[in-house]
Order: sequence, then structure tokens, then C-alpha cells
Amino acid sequence: MKTFLKYAGTAIGIQILFLVALIIISNSSNTHGSGFGDIVLYLYYPTIMLFMMFGGYKGESSMINPPLFGIPLGILFYGIIVGLIFSYIRRDKTH
Repeated sequence: MKTFLKYAGTAIGIQILFLVALIIISNSSNTHGSGFGDIVLYLYYPTIMLFMMFGGYKGESSMINPPLFGIPLGILFYGIIVGLIFSYIRRDKTH
């Protein structure tokens, strides 16, 4: 369990740092619409679509809420997956 939490926490932290770096780069560049937002939407597209399908959003909330909730869910989901994979790999090497 300790190994899982270590790797999941590391994966979540790396994703958050990556998103912060993308935000800083996109805000400091003069070329708006340079594609940094597309990278984020592409990476977290499955969880954003999950919220769109089951959220029942209408109008402007269908543009704002799915990414607002889907990206943090994606960060947690991908962190858990990475934690499970690495803890499984580490378990096999120690036994």
C-alpha cells in the first residue's frame, strides 16, 4: 500500500506540475491559441467525455463543467493507474 501511494502521489504531482507549466507557457507566449489547451483536452478527453455523457449538462454549462470536473478526475484516475502498475511491478520484483 505504501508503494502504491508513493507512485500514485508522484504521478499526480507530475501531472499537476505539467499542467501548471503549460498554463505558464501559454500565458507568457504572445501566440494565443497555440495548442497548449488542445494538449490538455486531448490527454484528459476520456474523463471529460465521461462527465459530458453522465452529467446531463445543457447550454453553456456543457462547455464549462465537463473540463472543470473531468481534468481533476483524470489526474486522479491516471495517478491511480500509474500507482497500481508500478506497485504491481515492484511487488513482482520483490517476491
